Amino acid sequence: MERCIFMTTMNRIAFIVCAIFIAFLPRTLWAQDEANDFSNEVQALTGDWVAEKGYWRDGNLLLHPAMFTQLGDIKMRLFPEEPALNRTARAVLSHHFEPMEIEGRAVDFSQVSQISNFVLAVPHQWLEYNDDKYFGFWGVISIPGEKYVPFTLHCRRNLADYSLEMCMDRASRIMDALAAGKLKLAAPETPFAVSGFKANYGTDGFVTLNKSNYNGTVNVVIRVSPATQIQPDQTAELLRNFSTTLIDEYDLKKEDISAARFVGTTAEPWIRRELPNDVYGANIVMAGIVRLPDGRFSLVGVNCPNPSWQTSCAYGVDQAKLYITTGLAEQRRVVMVNEANKPLPKIGMKSSDVAAAYAIGRNNGTSFYEDIKWFFKDGSVYNDTSDAPQMIDAATSRRDNPDEWGRWTRKGGDVVVSWPNGEIEDIPAGNDNNWVGGNGATRLSGYYGQISVSGNAITGGAVSRFGYTLNKDGSFQTSNSSMFSVSAYLPNGSATPTQVAVGGSNNVSAISRYEIDGYMITFYYPDGRIERRSFAVPASEAAKASPSRVMIGGSVLILDQY
Repeated sequence: MERCIFMTTMNRIAFIVCAIFIAFLPRTLWAQDEANDFSNEVQALTGDWVAEKGYWRDGNLLLHPAMFTQLGDIKMRLFPEEPALNRTARAVLSHHFEPMEIEGRAVDFSQVSQISNFVLAVPHQWLEYNDDKYFGFWGVISIPGEKYVPFTLHCRRNLADYSLEMCMDRASRIMDALAAGKLKLAAPETPFAVSGFKANYGTDGFVTLNKSNYNGTVNVVIRVSPATQIQPDQTAELLRNFSTTLIDEYDLKKEDISAARFVGTTAEPWIRRELPNDVYGANIVMAGIVRLPDGRFSLVGVNCPNPSWQTSCAYGVDQAKLYITTGLAEQRRVVMVNEANKPLPKIGMKSSDVAAAYAIGRNNGTSFYEDIKWFFKDGSVYNDTSDAPQMIDAATSRRDNPDEWGRWTRKGGDVVVSWPNGEIEDIPAGNDNNWVGGNGATRLSGYYGQISVSGNAITGGAVSRFGYTLNKDGSFQTSNSSMFSVSAYLPNGSATPTQVAVGGSNNVSAISRYEIDGYMITFYYPDGRIERRSFAVPASEAAKASPSRVMIGGSVLILDQY
């Protein structure tokens, strides 16, 4: 997206395509802003600025006035906080932002300004396509604990409804609050984040960083393992095997991949492999071992698409090493695992408390779905089956969510539900719409998933798919994939739209283990996380190894028979 904003030398056709591409990106890729704790703190501090949803979606926090969107011209990006490690703010500023060009001219980083006692920055200004003037900073904020927060700020000089003075005032409030420790950055959703890279934390404990060009055809991949013990005699084979995992389906002519070449040191061994015949240029694959403070190691690997991306590749690897060598990545990973492993409530309900789980067919105007409710033996009914009965503290739930609880009685072949708002609902209570749980011996076989589609044939759209592959041996994997296409009317006289961009992703989890206990399924992941979800299958198919549908976490997933 930054390329679309700052490429002032693009021709008119490319500019139109870029603008249309941004305007019609599927909403699944550009989530709407919504209130969250960090965003609420920012708004309370500034009066009108908010933080985007999905805190660290691009490895940084994007803030902007609430009256605009994240695609607007007025915005501030806060990079992940990092330890000083005897580095000056000037050194951190140079590491993150130098060299830099605006309109083909190199930025003079000797023009560093001490904005305040805690903020060092380089001012910049430029003309955009419509000749409107912009002003902003690349900078570094010193925060408590001998840490730094790099940032960028973009303001508009001549915007009638949001002046340069207003923009600078709000940004100054944010910087002052960070420097005083009154505003703290939200924790990343992964063990560490790197600005400009999308981060994903896998169930195997690996962090994967991705950075692509705007249409997704060229991609940097960096992978970092959890901390582990490594014996010296294992190093060479471990790095060769690890480097092989970084070679993806886009790397052509694998028979021409060069042999691994040692390029590191005894203390920090690295190997290098080259893919000279890759479709996008000479790929470079590197893998190394980085030591943690406690003496353990993490594997770090990078697939760099071609020489023109080497600066981005080196930046991503250097930032990853920073969080490894300080131990911050592993500390955060342990916290994430512990937070995920919340115990069941001491006074939770039991699967044996469930009299039935009846499904009601619903139609929301665009699709049909099955809405399942818990019917308990005490005559109560609970509207939310995202949690298994064992996960529900009934007394607390009734206090916090009273509208979700009703009463039910039998009436012939139906059940009649009375809800707190006075609504009376008749639900068929036959075997066809009854769902049941399983037991410790229950094992399923098949891929169960759901697909969501958005967009249309004219502007393009997006398709996302999520599901579980459940196996008879008690193992499973999750998969999450997405594809998008963008079409636009180009100024070439064509009466039909032209596809101008396509892309997508596919993530498959590590092989993990599952257990079923009544209406609850428990997933055990290799990194130590334990995830509990509700579970049920249609009563009419309970004896089948591959029933047509399963309910996991309140969502009905369909068996893929192809």
